Amino acid sequence: MGTQMSGSEPIVFIIGDPGSAWATSTAAALAPLPVRGVGEQPAELEQHADVVDVCLVHCCSDDTMVTVAEVLRRAPRASIVLLGDHIDADTKSAAYQAGVAFVAGSTPTAEELRSVVRMAHDQNRSGSPELVRAMCRTMCNLSSLAARASNSTFIDAAVQEIADLFAADVVSVQLAGDDGDLRIVAHKGLADRALRNPSRGGISDVVLRSGEARITLRGFAAGESSALPRADLCASMCVPIASPGTGERGRGVINIARKNGRSIFTARDLDVATSIARLVSEALGGIEARAAAAETERQLHAAERLMMLGEIAAGIAHEVANPLAIARANVGSLIAYLTEASPMLAELEVAHPQLSEMLDDLPAVVCETWEGLSRADEAIRQVKNLARAEQGAARDQALAIGELAQTTVRFLGARLPRVRTNLDATALVRGSAVELSQILVNLLVNAADACDERSSRGEQGYQPTVVISVTRSGERVQLCIEDNGVGMSEETKNRAFMPLFTTKQGARGTGLGLSLVRRLIDRHGGSVRVSSTPGAGTTFTVSLPMATPDGAASPNDTRQEAQETETRGSSAAARLLARIAN
Repeated sequence: MGTQMSGSEPIVFIIGDPGSAWATSTAAALAPLPVRGVGEQPAELEQHADVVDVCLVHCCSDDTMVTVAEVLRRAPRASIVLLGDHIDADTKSAAYQAGVAFVAGSTPTAEELRSVVRMAHDQNRSGSPELVRAMCRTMCNLSSLAARASNSTFIDAAVQEIADLFAADVVSVQLAGDDGDLRIVAHKGLADRALRNPSRGGISDVVLRSGEARITLRGFAAGESSALPRADLCASMCVPIASPGTGERGRGVINIARKNGRSIFTARDLDVATSIARLVSEALGGIEARAAAAETERQLHAAERLMMLGEIAAGIAHEVANPLAIARANVGSLIAYLTEASPMLAELEVAHPQLSEMLDDLPAVVCETWEGLSRADEAIRQVKNLARAEQGAARDQALAIGELAQTTVRFLGARLPRVRTNLDATALVRGSAVELSQILVNLLVNAADACDERSSRGEQGYQPTVVISVTRSGERVQLCIEDNGVGMSEETKNRAFMPLFTTKQGARGTGLGLSLVRRLIDRHGGSVRVSSTPGAGTTFTVSLPMATPDGAASPNDTRQEAQETETRGSSAAARLLARIAN
């Protein structure tokens, strides 16, 4: 932060166990600021109430808010700073409501602690109680929201709160993606041209890399730019979204600006914005932790359900397979009998012309019965293979991803619109059949939903279509799933893989599908990119390392046996038809 107050340094009193390591290290970190004393109880502060400017309270028990209330009663002129490593959202909210100046949810460095103390004192005596109250209200609102909101909801609310607090015309939040590039995820008042062409290498990137907040004015050094329409601005602030002292890379930046003719920002404004950005960083961390825990729990439940379904499917398949095998064997015998009896059947047809129609239909009936039983047998085999894959969860198989795509399309069935395929049957990848099927299911369901949404608009002549292609490119296998649905805006595309982000209404969207897709693709050493045009469609391109054949079968490793059996039966039927026709 680094804001220096004018005049004398603030006098500090520490509420905590005088013999604790925390009190000792805190007093040492405050040097050269004068520490009036250290006391375990607020009553020890009372004799110093007329001279103490800032009181540091250690949040280490459930009685913290009782201590804060006592400090406010005994030393009403002092600003309170609440310190603690793990302060929950409810305590933060209660503290700001009570009038605490700052709540540090992580241990600050010595320089940061001195800066917070100076700022608390400076604001307390600045004659701007409105700013202090407004900041406390903003902190309270955001802390309360962070305890229950999703990532996107919290960021949108933070933008509005920050705009109200600073009377700002433009506020934008940019978060760093996996590639390190900043992307605008929420804003107020940002010009369309800034959204279409966000600049890179400007002040936002400088602040993200350095971790230092900055105030900029129009006419600053050439070459510096940011995501703000600076031609229309007089002054702006850019603050990092980071948790100081953690050593973690910044999450992103917050840009705050006032339009031409408005007052410029002060160092005090910058300190307040930095404190709010720190709260935003901690809140996002908490939201992401809750989302990760919920996702882990969901995956565990899903794994349990899949295991149970796998066992049930295997049991049902086994029970159905036995009578099905008997039926296939009997039909095979019937075909053989009819083949051998075909000369007698021909004589019977001559002797009894009234039986001609029935005898003509008999070969076709028998063949269709055989074909139907063969398809049922293939479906049972696929269910068994899938059940074994779920239970074994092998992740080191050479898989024909084209066959996986075909199987997935068959299982999704009527859920999909018209599907066109261009599949290279020789393209193999190494990994888990179950996880690759999850990738295919999520991408295909998203494509179907996009087509459904466009169909609901009633466009004349619209034909919903999904195109699946598998091709080889050097040492990689490219899987492309293209739809002609509603498409995505640039903002939606930038946020598509964020956990909990969804544009689907109601229970149709959880915001977890594409984040799971990216995680599974990363696990297979691959990458995914998305291209989209609003109103025209979207294409997801998945690139995976190519595998070499090593004897490991495709996910339908019993298909060949089924085909051979079916061919034998079909050949017998063909012979029957040929002999009767002759």
